[in-house]
Amino acid sequence: MENVIRRFVAGPVGVVATWRWLDRLAVTALKHLFFPASRLWASAEVAELDSKLFCADLGLQLGSRQMRRLDMVLARTAKRRARAQRVDEAWEAVFFGGREAGPAARADLEAERKQARHDYNNARALFRFLLLEDVPLVKQRRVEPADVEAVFGPAVNDPVALFRPDRVPPEVSRSQTIEIAGTRQYWLRFRSPYPRLGDQVYARVYEPIGASDPPTVVLGHGICVEFDHWKGLLDEAAVLCSQGMRVVRCEAPYHGRRRQVGYYGGERVIADSPLGSLDTFIGAVRERAVLIDWCRRQGAGPVAIGGSSLGAMMALLTVECSHDWPAALRPDGLIMITQCERPIEALLDGSIAKLFRSEETKRAAGWNDALLQRYLGILDPKRGPVMPAERIVSILGQYPRWATGPRRRPGRWPSSPPRASA
Repeated sequence: MENVIRRFVAGPVGVVATWRWLDRLAVTALKHLFFPASRLWASAEVAELDSKLFCADLGLQLGSRQMRRLDMVLARTAKRRARAQRVDEAWEAVFFGGREAGPAARADLEAERKQARHDYNNARALFRFLLLEDVPLVKQRRVEPADVEAVFGPAVNDPVALFRPDRVPPEVSRSQTIEIAGTRQYWLRFRSPYPRLGDQVYARVYEPIGASDPPTVVLGHGICVEFDHWKGLLDEAAVLCSQGMRVVRCEAPYHGRRRQVGYYGGERVIADSPLGSLDTFIGAVRERAVLIDWCRRQGAGPVAIGGSSLGAMMALLTVECSHDWPAALRPDGLIMITQCERPIEALLDGSIAKLFRSEETKRAAGWNDALLQRYLGILDPKRGPVMPAERIVSILGQYPRWATGPRRRPGRWPSSPPRASA
């Protein structure tokens, strides 16, 4: 497994992740294009065809000409949303509901689902005529320190119980399968074991056809990345699967099928920090325990855990917490791509966190850095990974702005992409 992972990070994923200009360009694009367009798109989901409600939700004052154009855009967006919902219902009926459909029909339905979701997500582009307006990047919710203390105060000094897996894991449902480019693919579904989420967790599984008892990696994605809802994304799973590995790609809380109406994917992770951040990480760690248990039941092959960006930090926290888990739930390996050493660095000082966080709103609610650190410190690794260093693969640049902010001298990048390191 180690050699496979090293070849993976030495390939196109590793090259793209370490382009020296990518970090600054990405933050600029997120700030001025993706986040404001996403907020407009999410508000449209709540407003439906009501342009006045849409403007009220965003605090916009538009002229009559813009309002007429907005009416047309809301109608087009609603049409795409309705189509995506219809296809999703048909997909659920076939893949999880037992409705009869042959292999070719299932493959066609999955292609239609992916296209419909992509088209609906891509409706963000319809709102580009409003990007010069004063559009908020996120929907700010007032999170009071007292509310966070009531939930997480007792765990500040002893957070072990927050991450402890259930003795009896939730039942995992497996969908019908499809075959694409030499891989067998299907989905897993189960109720999140973390009560504060309590929603349905989805994971897409990729298996190399013909492989006997392959090694498995449970792979997490980055913030705002919805791999099962967009076309044309860099497909790490396909690369790993082509090397003989089973890949289990799990959807993070508040992303993809777990996105809440009126919010875009990943918005609540940082916008509602520290509450949203804590729920995201705690839920993700406990959900990974369920997936590791499922992987162990499939055969004797080793099980690694990993991810990129947000998913890498979730993986790191998982292998930290698994010191206290039964031996069967402890991962055998770890792969991390562009992660921070401590999640609190990304959640407080990262460029994305600073884009999301309204200092005025936080101060009005009584927050300061010390209070934020008190609760987000629950996520800090304290003992290190459960596995030895030779089973860990990491790909890193230097001082990524999205994660650690400009105080880490973002201009100092290596002259060539770094090698995978243990």
